[in-house]
Amino acid sequence: MPDMSGGVSSFHVYAPGLIEPMVIGDVTAPVLRIVTIRGKQDEIIEEQFLSVQYHKLLVKEIAEILIEIRTASGVLMPFQYGTCTLTLHFKKSAYF
Repeated sequence: MPDMSGGVSSFHVYAPGLIEPMVIGDVTAPVLRIVTIRGKQDEIIEEQFLSVQYHKLLVKEIAEILIEIRTASGVLMPFQYGTCTLTLHFKKSAYF
């Protein structure tokens, strides 16, 4: 059976300049979450994450947020159409 995903089985949601980098394999990167791709080509998938992940921020005040969605190899995800919605939750840290 042919691989319709082009070898891409997950993507990484990056927030450069916003969060502290974390270790992923042998590199560090500002990754908010790694998402496993499921479903078939052209199928609409809704993913809800019930476990909240908090990351330490690099800044105390936020003027803008840049989000990059990339493959595991670092290439920008080639979204052809559709909408991707991302919700972030911020919580004041007791240690900051």
